[in-house]
Amino acid sequence: MRLHVEKTDSFGGCWSEHYELDLPKGMWGNSPAIIRRVKTLVGWAGVRADVVDYGNGKFAIAPRGIHEVVFTQLSLEG
Repeated sequence: MRLHVEKTDSFGGCWSEHYELDLPKGMWGNSPAIIRRVKTLVGWAGVRADVVDYGNGKFAIAPRGIHEVVFTQLSLEG
């Protein structure tokens, strides 16, 4: 499975960074492990964050004390 990851500011989207994250098949359905991988990818490893799980690979991750947010969704290419 491949996730499309978009990191942006939380003040109206003045900038954004885009990533692709390949997940092993055994990881699919393990939300905490997926979130840890995404946070490591964008440079937030070890940072506490508020997470909304919309299901089917869609997450909104907002780290506490950082005015940024990450959105994920299943990639059409993967």
